Amino acid sequence: MIHNTCFKCKRRFELDPVLVGFELSKLKKKNPAHYQAICPACRVVNKISVKEMQTELDAVSDQVEAMRAEFEENKARAKAEKAKKKKDE
Repeated sequence: MIHNTCFKCKRRFELDPVLVGFELSKLKKKNPAHYQAICPACRVVNKISVKEMQTELDAVSDQVEAMRAEFEENKARAKAEKAKKKKDE
């Protein structure tokens, strides 16, 4: 788990490294410098350095890739179903 402290309310919260890695892989920017985490208490966006999280992200890279592949597969399936539905009309 990635531990973070909100800069506004000072509450500590944890981030799942698999979800963080997945969200970073979905970004259009190839090498983002920061991840924007939303504090669960006050809903303020906290910028977290990717360099600080890199060891945790490297440890779960295979899980991130599996999640990314599943996401792309579901996205392609939904697009195909939408095209088929549109064609049938």
